[in-house]
Amino acid sequence: MGFIMKWVVPFLVIAGIFKYRYKILNIAFGSYWLRKVAVQLAMSIPWLRTRFMQSTFR
Repeated sequence: MGFIMKWVVPFLVIAGIFKYRYKILNIAFGSYWLRKVAVQLAMSIPWLRTRFMQSTFR
């Protein structure tokens, strides 16, 4: 029973998240506040911010 709880259950959770990843992202980013926080976090990463700016003003 310990083996199942330790390995199989987390695997099933990860597989479920992977299968429905786009639905989860659409629900999460459908919220104004979550989308705003995600953009702020992304823009606080220098490498990512420069990539966004280069592609935007190309």
